[in-house]
Amino acid sequence: MYRKKEQNMALTDLKVGRLSFIDYRMGLKNFPIPTIDFVVIKNHEFLLIKRKEGAYAGQWFVPGGRQERGEKMLDALGRIASREIGLKPEDVISRQFSHCQDVFNHESANSEGGLPAWHSIWHFFKVEVFHSFEPMLDSTSSEYRWFTLGTLPEVSVPQVVLDALIEATVIHV
Repeated sequence: MYRKKEQNMALTDLKVGRLSFIDYRMGLKNFPIPTIDFVVIKNHEFLLIKRKEGAYAGQWFVPGGRQERGEKMLDALGRIASREIGLKPEDVISRQFSHCQDVFNHESANSEGGLPAWHSIWHFFKVEVFHSFEPMLDSTSSEYRWFTLGTLPEVSVPQVVLDALIEATVIHV
C-alpha cells in the first residue's frame, strides 16, 4: 500500500536520488517509464556509446534517457543530448521523430542493488549533425564510435537498438 505522501508523486519522480531505492524499485515494477532516445547520424554513419551503468551496462547503445515530469519530448531531447554527448543546437542539421517502441527490460542491477524487470516506452528521434561534430561523453558512457549497418557486426547491440538504427538509417521511398 502506498503511503499518503506518495499518492501525489508523478511517475517521473521515481528516480534514484529523488526517492528511496525501495520506492524507485516499486515504481519500476509497476509503471511504464517514458524515455527519449536518439540516433545521431553524421556522414552516413551513426553514433553508438558504450554504457557504464544501468540495464545495458557494458553494451553499445544510442544516447538517451528518461523524460522528466512536465517536460516536452523535444526539451528532453535537448537536455539529454547536451548532458550525454555535448550536442548543442548549432551542431544539428535536422531532427525528426523516427518511431516509438514498447520495451520490456530484463532484471538488472546498478550500484544500489537489484532492479526488477520494467516496462519502458522509448520515443526515438533521428538527429543529423554537421561533419565537424564529435561527442563529449558524460560519466554514464565509457567510449563512442561511429558505425554503419555494415560495420555493426563488430559489436553487439540490443535488438531494440538495432531496430531503431535500421529505421533511422534506411531510406523510405
